[in-house]
Amino acid sequence: MTKQATATALVTGASRGLGRAIAQAFAAAGYTTAIHFANNKDAAQRTLQSLPGEGHTLIQSPIDSAEAACDAFAAAEEAMGKVDVLVNNAGVYFDHPPLNCTIEQWSEAWTKTIGVNLMGPAYLCHAAVNHMQRIGGGSIINISSRGAYRGEPEAPAYGASKAGLNSLSQSLALACAKDNIYVYGIAPGWI
Repeated sequence: MTKQATATALVTGASRGLGRAIAQAFAAAGYTTAIHFANNKDAAQRTLQSLPGEGHTLIQSPIDSAEAACDAFAAAEEAMGKVDVLVNNAGVYFDHPPLNCTIEQWSEAWTKTIGVNLMGPAYLCHAAVNHMQRIGGGSIINISSRGAYRGEPEAPAYGASKAGLNSLSQSLALACAKDNIYVYGIAPGWI
């Protein structure tokens, strides 16, 4: 009997909060898990140490540019041999009420929010679907927000970025299902 390769998962924004819980759940289910983080190495180390099993790894990288996101995905692939599941959980939220901020504050909030919450997942999804097509399939789980549906009056860029992530998820689900690549969008409430 041939030994089956361990299933693997890359979870972005996994140093704390929901990302940590997702990484812990995958590890508890037997997945070798890559913990992605941007800045908080201490928290990421604590998450790594909390995981049952072996072979888990840390991936430190921003994801708001194509190069950085592709490098992060490649690092996870190299460390684990393959990526069966990508969870796009990393996200940012900045208050920028439209009637109470300067154009500079408005612009900075939109640029950072769209970069991390929408463009980062888009870049990672592109890397993932091409990788998953080569390995025979996989799953992508994009963590959205109820803010995509109800609006975010103090942070409209956040709501817009998550609405875009919903549309990205739907589009990729339709485009990639024929290749056994399944794309999900989950919109949790306040955590």
